Amino acid sequence: MRGPNSKAARALLRQDMPLGEVRAVLEAADPAVVHRYLELHRERLEEQIAERRRVLDAVERMLTENLAANDAKTSARPREPVQPSPGSSSASDRLYRRMRSG
Repeated sequence: MRGPNSKAARALLRQDMPLGEVRAVLEAADPAVVHRYLELHRERLEEQIAERRRVLDAVERMLTENLAANDAKTSARPREPVQPSPGSSSASDRLYRRMRSG
């Protein structure tokens, strides 16, 4: 497979669209069918994002509540933050640098 269908297939697979749905989209003769498959996958992705946000929110609550409880039990000794690795450019490292810079 070459050309636009090949590029579309790779893009959809990178977005975790099931292979059977990718095939159905590429074989569809009706633009409405293509739209419906893409819309369904978009909804699936949005649900995954929402679930991941809920998990991160829960983890943040657990960690911050745990830190608050520990701070109440221990002295108010300042802690040194963990430094990112030199040359690292992950999203968390960039966030750390932004927080440190003000």
